[in-house]
Amino acid sequence: MEQSAEYYRALLDRADGILTILNPDLSWRTSTGRGTLEMGYPQGFDPEGGVFSLLHPDDIEQGFAGLQELVAMGPGATRVGQVRIRAKSGRYVEFEIHGTNLIGLAPIDGVAVQAIDVSALRSAEIELWRSEERYRELVENMMNGVWIIGPDGRTVFANPRMATMLDTPLHDLLERSVYDYVDDEQKNVIAQYLARRQAGLSETYELCLRSANGVPVWVLVSTTPLAADGPFRASASVLTDITALKRVEFELDNARQRAEESSRAKGALLFRMSHEFRTPLNAVMGFAQLLERLVDGAAADYVQRIAKAGTRLVALVGDLDALRLNEVSPASSMGLVTLAASTEQVLAKMLPAARHADVTFLTGEVHGRVTADPVRLEQVLTNLVTNAIGASPVGGVVTISTSVNDGRVRYSVADQGRSLTVAEQERAFEPFADPAVDGRRSSVLLPLIRSAVATLGGATGVECPPTGGSVLWFELPLA
Repeated sequence: MEQSAEYYRALLDRADGILTILNPDLSWRTSTGRGTLEMGYPQGFDPEGGVFSLLHPDDIEQGFAGLQELVAMGPGATRVGQVRIRAKSGRYVEFEIHGTNLIGLAPIDGVAVQAIDVSALRSAEIELWRSEERYRELVENMMNGVWIIGPDGRTVFANPRMATMLDTPLHDLLERSVYDYVDDEQKNVIAQYLARRQAGLSETYELCLRSANGVPVWVLVSTTPLAADGPFRASASVLTDITALKRVEFELDNARQRAEESSRAKGALLFRMSHEFRTPLNAVMGFAQLLERLVDGAAADYVQRIAKAGTRLVALVGDLDALRLNEVSPASSMGLVTLAASTEQVLAKMLPAARHADVTFLTGEVHGRVTADPVRLEQVLTNLVTNAIGASPVGGVVTISTSVNDGRVRYSVADQGRSLTVAEQERAFEPFADPAVDGRRSSVLLPLIRSAVATLGGATGVECPPTGGSVLWFELPLA
């Protein structure tokens, strides 16, 4: 018997929590277990005032009544409850109580009560609850809509912002399907999106919903499947209202379309103007050249004035053509452009005009490749050469060359016309700048050149060497 008692004593001392044995009348017999020491009490301590004196005052009546019921239930009965027990320090700790009626059963013949410390678990539960409350508060007060949709498209959860976006009371939205908020042609799209969620795919896309009163609501949807390593349960989405942004995009697109229509109309007008001017000008210039061979003296001087004015008008008509090309020429795709090949094409195209003006082309070393819009670049080269021809005197030479420095290529077109003054150089590329004094250099082409080069990411400039004439150039990064 003594060995058996020692065995049970050893088991009791190693038991988790506090193990208390009460006599059949519920008076204290002994308390042991690891929890006893953790509470600051020695093994087998005898609490003054009985075991119930250790309970929190609010738990004494409940604890005593529970043990009385356990005794009344008879041997073998069990009961579970929760009470707060005072530690040696005076602090109360929450315990879960497991009572077993062993009255009449050797070797206990009493009531065994095991108290397990659940304070840490209780604290974790409270923290989890607080965390869930914070999460719910965050979701319910988000500026974005939160919409969780089941496999069948029905709403599983939605926050108040989502209900506001769809102009639907929250309790009604929880009974609705996503298909209730899209047009018929969008329903297949929604079904495809849900199929991708079931396949485990997350994605972001734009979608046009319809509120309960039929108003379009554009949203940016960031969505992911809810599966938790198991079967697909729902699709969770965060929706940002981008209706205002879409409205601005539509307005900008409409403005762009109107600008393109205006540009086409302007191009058509410029074409009509240049055509209407060119027809009578050709007649005037033809008869002026004929009269130059038939008259002399004062009449010849008058004819020369007519021819000079006609030449100026021809140049203006050429400027109108350049404006038309700049307005209506469509932008092609960017690509690698060899400057030598482009120069050869432009000079071949401009050769008749140069011969008519008695101007010669001189091509130096032209090399380098750039990434550019070929159409725009050809317009730039054509306008540079046209300007140089117009500025050159009879018998003049137009020189084309390139130079490379720090990964950039400079394309230069030099003429032998009158050198521009410093003030004229500063405003040469400005729109609507006054033409040069000699009236031959274009005040229209140069702004077009600067604008086109800027679209290609380059720079423009003008230089006047001491030997005379002007050099107009542009720079682009080498490809």
